[in-house]
Amino acid sequence: MQPLQRVMFMTRQRYRNYWYGMVRDMIRRYPALKNEHTIQSNIFVGAIENAIADTRNKQDGNEIIKAITLIYFDGTTTIDGAALKLNVSRRTVQSWISTFVELTAKYAGFKK
Repeated sequence: MQPLQRVMFMTRQRYRNYWYGMVRDMIRRYPALKNEHTIQSNIFVGAIENAIADTRNKQDGNEIIKAITLIYFDGTTTIDGAALKLNVSRRTVQSWISTFVELTAKYAGFKK
């Protein structure tokens, strides 16, 4: 396999669920979604708030919420910046984000 093909294969594997990008974008829009009053925005706001509540109960819950807030809600930093601020690896932050997106998708009804 040539290097370019390998990179394309890895990218497809990461987002194998059709809903992943949409849920991630809704998490990014969460502060603005709280002011909208549509059925879809209410579903996503409820799903994100449930995911936040569940995440706070985890062992590293407060750090995970800080990372999500810095990267998505505030948009003030990148994954690398959040990893530096929280003194964890980039891969740890990526794992936290992936877990949070999947938990939000579960509450939004995209997965079981």
